[in-house]
Amino acid sequence: TTTTTTMSRAAVVLAVLTAVAALAAARDCAGDVLLYSDADVANAADCETVEGTLDINIGATLPLLRSVGKDLTVAPCGAGQADLPALTTVGRNVYLNLSPIFKVVLLPALRSVKRNFKLELGNVRGMDDVTVDIGALQFVGKQLEVICSLGAKTSWPFPLFLGSLSSVSQILLQKIGDVSFPVLTSVPSLEASYCGDITCNSLTTVGQLSLSSTGNLRFPLLESAEQIWVLYSAVVMHTLEFPSLVDVCCSTCYFQFRGSNVTSLSVPKLQCVGSLIISEADALRSFYAPALEVVSLQNPGSSSESNAGPEDWANLEILDCMELSSVNLNSLQSVDGTLSLVNTSMVNLASFNSVTHVWGIRIQLNSLLKSFAGLDSLVNVEVNFHVFENPVLSDISLLNQQLRVGGNATFDDDPALCCSAIAKFAYHVQGTIFTDGTCDSSC
Repeated sequence: TTTTTTMSRAAVVLAVLTAVAALAAARDCAGDVLLYSDADVANAADCETVEGTLDINIGATLPLLRSVGKDLTVAPCGAGQADLPALTTVGRNVYLNLSPIFKVVLLPALRSVKRNFKLELGNVRGMDDVTVDIGALQFVGKQLEVICSLGAKTSWPFPLFLGSLSSVSQILLQKIGDVSFPVLTSVPSLEASYCGDITCNSLTTVGQLSLSSTGNLRFPLLESAEQIWVLYSAVVMHTLEFPSLVDVCCSTCYFQFRGSNVTSLSVPKLQCVGSLIISEADALRSFYAPALEVVSLQNPGSSSESNAGPEDWANLEILDCMELSSVNLNSLQSVDGTLSLVNTSMVNLASFNSVTHVWGIRIQLNSLLKSFAGLDSLVNVEVNFHVFENPVLSDISLLNQQLRVGGNATFDDDPALCCSAIAKFAYHVQGTIFTDGTCDSSC
């Protein structure tokens, strides 16, 4: 034991002396450092700083390097790996372009990239054992981009876990595996396509959130967003929920969902949204937004930030959702734009029983819709009331007597609807009623 202890102490002393000697030999390397040969790597081995750009084209280990003043580029032509164990800061951009024979980049101490960080993973073939260590990364001044040039999630398993990232302006992810940002609380833009599961357990605020063909989505604390766009997300997920989302309300805000394999869409705390569009959701059976009060261009009490009219924004649209039969919008009071129900399986309009005001209405191709039951709180339609091609719609009498339609009303190709009922509807319309005559004249 005594001998072992003595030897251990000697080893520690030797290691300390070696480290001190290395630090004493470390130097600042002026200008750009270009590594194209083993001799270049040997000449740069004692660099502690690189004032300009560091361009790595072959396998290289730089044990003392702590900072790069401008760009760090790893775009190798041959085989090898890049190991920069002490590098903490890069003054401008990082660009890593891996290949099947150069697929290991170790940056375990990297904390700050002042501008952009781009990791391009190239072809999926031969890249299964790729290793990129950027786990300490905390700050990216502009954009973080991680993309695979070819392949989709099923053939590309590369996961991205950035457990320290707390500040970045834009995130762009494409054709990679599961993604997690556990400590990130806000980001102006997050875009992911053809990725695995996306998990942001601390994210509370996002500007633009764009998710296309991903796996499960987990945003448990997200409260506020400007634009949410989910396209055919959830290859395996049946329920899409934003449990804490309250506000998507501004002059250009919207929440848009279009997706298959999702049977339930839930935003239980959402109170205000600029536009809400659910379309081509062929498996969706329920939509749950019990706290939503307004579809509006702006937050209540604030001034409008845009000249866009309600014909462009502030719409509530449910389009081509043939399985959708359960809709909870029990608190909804007004829609500053158009309320559109097109090609759904609703049997009545009870989901909108609190709505008093809309800019316009479009009800079309609803194969099971029998009546307007549920619209009895509606008293103001600012412009037009359009009803088209609803094959079993027969009762439009269950309306508030105070309802006024400021523009025109159109009834076309509603064969079960009494022609006389259309004539009586004129009581509500300040403009003109248009019809193609396809209605039931027998009643």
